[in-house]
Amino acid sequence: MAPFTSADEAFAQEPANFLETYFEQDKRPVSKISGNADGWTVDTDAFIEHGIKLSLLESELGICTDRHRDVVYNRGYSNPEAITLARLASRLVDAPKQGFQIKLDKWNEILSRLKVPPPEYVQPKGARRMAPLTNVMDVLVLGVIPASRDEVMISFNKSLTSKVGGETRIPLDEDIEAFYMAAMRVYPEAVEGMRNALLLLYEEWVNVFSRNQREQALNKDYTTCSPKKGLSRSASRIDRSSLV
Repeated sequence: MAPFTSADEAFAQEPANFLETYFEQDKRPVSKISGNADGWTVDTDAFIEHGIKLSLLESELGICTDRHRDVVYNRGYSNPEAITLARLASRLVDAPKQGFQIKLDKWNEILSRLKVPPPEYVQPKGARRMAPLTNVMDVLVLGVIPASRDEVMISFNKSLTSKVGGETRIPLDEDIEAFYMAAMRVYPEAVEGMRNALLLLYEEWVNVFSRNQREQALNKDYTTCSPKKGLSRSASRIDRSSLV
């Protein structure tokens, strides 16, 4: 695996005609949209309508960042298409605020040229190739991060078992517990009231969670035509004593 090297700073410099090539801009002043505020002639309805229409415009930012990821994975950061997509993404972030809208003909032209598969690390587990991991992101996402996470969880569970006599309940944070005890001494009625309110909220959440679980199970049964299975009881296993 090649070591990391910084990209050429020229990549961040837009060509002189970049905006004109890829974007259209609404250059109207606010007064042309909503009226002249100094003359008390503001058309509030027109201004709100313009804002709603602007917010409903389809944003290509998500697709742009995904395609940039795919091109970088397959062709590298210095690929011309990757550089163009990166520049487009940087403009699309604030495009609505600046009145920019990407030209659909140029956008469709770019997409038609991008025939690259998505990275291995975003593929479903069953669709991944079994070849050795060589891309740095594959190594990190599929190798290093899961191993590190497992190591941390094993270490945490061992520490938890040794400290609380084999129980699986997460110990309370000492600073939070000290703050709670201090508040309980000074404002016992207020703390007790908050505790009761939290318990009611907890019961409501459990009911909503259980209802959603049942609905999801029923929808799955109807979709797959499979026999109904037992519903999850994960909500009922939550420790009520964890609520202060």
